[in-house]
Amino acid sequence: MVPCRSGRRSRGLQGFRPLDNRRGTRNIQFSDPKWKAPKGSNLSFRFYCTQPQKVVLSANRRFTTELEITASNDWQSMTLMAKQLISHGVGLSDWSVADSIGIMPTPGSDITKVVFAEFEWVK
Repeated sequence: MVPCRSGRRSRGLQGFRPLDNRRGTRNIQFSDPKWKAPKGSNLSFRFYCTQPQKVVLSANRRFTTELEITASNDWQSMTLMAKQLISHGVGLSDWSVADSIGIMPTPGSDITKVVFAEFEWVK
């Protein structure tokens, strides 16, 4: 996930906007112990978007879940359990096995309209 050139700041919060609506964004640093999810944790993040969008969040390029990004003039938050990401009918066992996380727009959605921030692992 790459910081955007036009990140939106609100109350000290700075986020990133994916720049490629076709490819979305992906971060592959989760194999590094410094960034690896603690066992049993959930993924929490904030987002800002004034038009509703649908995106697909993936882990390890196989496990996916579709997310409804609702419209608001305020920052919103979302927390995901690993088992919400599915591959061939089976949920991701734990975030600690995720080496990469990606976000892609669904057909007809525009991921460049969403600002993401504060990705963190929470218990």
